[in-house]
Amino acid sequence: MFRAGDDLLPRPAAAGDQPYLLYVSKLDNYKHHHEVVTAFSMLPTYLRSAHRLILIGEADGEPAHALRAYIHELDLENQVRLLGAVPYKELPAYYQNAVANVFASSCENCPNIMLEALASGRPLLASDVEPMPEFGGRHIGYFSPFDPFSIEVAMRKVLEDAYTAQSWAEGARQQSSLYSWAKTAKDTWRAILNLKQKAV
Repeated sequence: MFRAGDDLLPRPAAAGDQPYLLYVSKLDNYKHHHEVVTAFSMLPTYLRSAHRLILIGEADGEPAHALRAYIHELDLENQVRLLGAVPYKELPAYYQNAVANVFASSCENCPNIMLEALASGRPLLASDVEPMPEFGGRHIGYFSPFDPFSIEVAMRKVLEDAYTAQSWAEGARQQSSLYSWAKTAKDTWRAILNLKQKAV
C-alpha cells in the first residue's frame, strides 16, 4: 500500500484537467453511487461546474446502466465520469490527485478501499455506518450514505473551506499510519505468543 508522504504521482490523463472528487468502488446498491451523484448534482453551480466527480470500479450490469441513465437525466455527463475498472497499480495516482476521496458504502467488513484512500493523504469523506468510523477515526469527514443532502454538505465543506480540507487530509494521514503490514505482523505474533504463554 502506498503511503502519504510519498512523492505525488503524476495526474492520470483519464482524470482530465479539472479538479475532481473520486469514488473508487464497484457499482452496487449498498455502495450508494446514486446518492453520491445526487449529492454532487445538489452542489452550488459554481462548485459543480468547477469540479468533476470520477467514479472508478466495475461498471457492468444493471446498476451501471441505471446510473448512466440517471447521470444523463441530470445532464451531468460532462461532470460525472464513469471510468469503469482501472488497473490496481494505477489507483494511487487517482487517489493522490483528487481534491477529496469519497467512500459511501453502508456494508463492509474491512473496507480496504477506504484504507487506501486514507493512505493517499487527501481529505476523505466517508460513510458514517460502522465499521467505517472505526477504521477512519475521528478526524475525517462523515456523512449518511442514505442521505444525499448529508453527502452534499460534506462535499461542500471540503470544497469551500481550505481549513477543513487540510484538517481532514491530516486526519486521514495520521489514521493511515495505524495500518501497515509490519505493524499487523508484529501485533499478530504478539497475540500468538501471549496465547502460548497463557496455555503453558
